[in-house]
Amino acid sequence: MHPEPIFVVGAGATGLTMACELARHGVAVRIVDRLPGIVHLARATGVHSRTLEVFQDLGIADEVIAKAALIKGARQFAGGELMLHLRSEDLD
Repeated sequence: MHPEPIFVVGAGATGLTMACELARHGVAVRIVDRLPGIVHLARATGVHSRTLEVFQDLGIADEVIAKAALIKGARQFAGGELMLHLRSEDLD
């Protein structure tokens, strides 16, 4: 194991993935983030195809897919007005 922890800056999806991968390879990790605690709002609610490719490289894609909830669409509002409506069958 590396004698000193590696600092990972940012506790978002990228930082946490990096920290997990380093830890998986026996490297001590210290995560630092500008926010003082847990965020109670969703910061990442979807997984894109590139993320699944990375998950495949990490060996966790099948487990993630098995536990995932399929989202069939989304609506985005601004100022109470519908700005965007997506349906998954409309996407490649």
